[in-house]
Amino acid sequence: MQAVTALAHLQCCVMYFLDLSETCGWSLDEQIKLFENIKPLFANKPLVLVANKVDAQPYETLSEEHKKLLEEIAQSSGAKIMPMSSHANIGVTDVKKLACERLIETRVEKKMKSKKLGSIMNRLTVAVPSARDTKSRPVSIPEAVLRARERKARR
Repeated sequence: MQAVTALAHLQCCVMYFLDLSETCGWSLDEQIKLFENIKPLFANKPLVLVANKVDAQPYETLSEEHKKLLEEIAQSSGAKIMPMSSHANIGVTDVKKLACERLIETRVEKKMKSKKLGSIMNRLTVAVPSARDTKSRPVSIPEAVLRARERKARR
């Protein structure tokens, strides 16, 4: 339980894994009850509900009652349900990508709301060079760099 409590103090994206096949020893109803009990610890954190083991129990074959319950939980907690199977490598990359995107979005939102942003923005200047004459200045790459690129391409 210490690890779960530690989540409340981390800047993270929480991925809650549900075993749809129920081979973990917990029924889907028990897994949902556990989620409901620890959900307050995930407040203000991006959350992904991972419906795992879809190779053994596809999400589409769940009972309507379970589907509705999972969708209500996802909606109330601002999470998205992602089907995945680590054994069959189904949806693993999509889950990782979504978790990273949600974490980045949350961090950017926090930075934009922070009071430090205004003081930093006042000190930033974007310089856009303007042409000082009509002389052409083509790109010049040193010979040593060209040889190094050639050697690297041959490898």
